[in-house]
Amino acid sequence: MIEDSLVETRTIYHESNNRNGKDVTKYRIGLRVNVYVEKHIFKHNPKADDKIPKDFYTDVTYDNSIKALTIELGIYNVVALDRLSDLFNVLSKRVYPNVKTNFRHLMYIDETTNDNKWYIKNYSNSEPVVYMPHEKKSHKQIEPHNILTRYTGDIIYDHDTAMYKYGSNNYECKAHLGRYLEEIIQNVSEVTWAKDLKELLFKAYHDRKVLIKEGSKAFSSNYIGKINAKHDEIISLAKKEI
Repeated sequence: MIEDSLVETRTIYHESNNRNGKDVTKYRIGLRVNVYVEKHIFKHNPKADDKIPKDFYTDVTYDNSIKALTIELGIYNVVALDRLSDLFNVLSKRVYPNVKTNFRHLMYIDETTNDNKWYIKNYSNSEPVVYMPHEKKSHKQIEPHNILTRYTGDIIYDHDTAMYKYGSNNYECKAHLGRYLEEIIQNVSEVTWAKDLKELLFKAYHDRKVLIKEGSKAFSSNYIGKINAKHDEIISLAKKEI
């Protein structure tokens, strides 16, 4: 007997010439999966007591339905992690294309690894965030993601020469540039350009934060001109000191 309170029941009538001359009841069990995405916007309110809940520890999380299914399949039914990854990839295949198309002119890329030596690559900008797993650092692992292969905008990332193949312009994050310059400052004491360039970069970064706080969206043309002139002056000095 099926309890209506536990599952959805559907009654479908057919006509058939049964051997016993009586009505026969058969049951067919099915599973319907509807993938959905919740977009949670935490509007800033300086008077609010609550902070962003720990449930939203990253830009993209999974609700209890996916967590429960992962535990059921992974622990109780001993389904391998890579097969679970394939399963959720299939279930969410309608979500990824919509998110991927939101990458327009600028993309941030970062990468980390977990205890199982899988690499997790992060593709993001101010709106979409996509996490994609791969086993090795190579183009063959990246290309099936079908993100960078179609992207024609600018890319900002940690120092990874594999990224040179993709996008129109490639940039490294300023924190890493600062580390490279600091290495020169500490190990090549006879040059001065590295210290000047680091100070220029971080001054511009500080000034940018001040402008954003004041509500501005761009540097003035006069400020940009001064930064470019100082940059060219430092590069000329670097060429002399090399």
